Amino acid sequence: MVSTAILFFGVFFLAAALTGYLFGAVNSRLYRVLLFTVAISIIIPEDISTYCGIALGVVLLLIAIINRRKNNSRGVSDTV
Repeated sequence: MVSTAILFFGVFFLAAALTGYLFGAVNSRLYRVLLFTVAISIIIPEDISTYCGIALGVVLLLIAIINRRKNNSRGVSDTV
């Protein structure tokens, strides 16, 4: 059950990297590469890489949420 939830997050980050959308448009190539790296490190069935991927993924999610809130308060379109 836990491994299914972890794999869901890996696929979530992979989809965000490939589509270029994570709570708003992702225009930065570096950000998309980081999302892809997080996804692969979570999907690989190894504990250390999974935990590192989850930690970096949480940081990227927080950055995306903060940028979205900041841009919405200014009336700017959603971009990271």
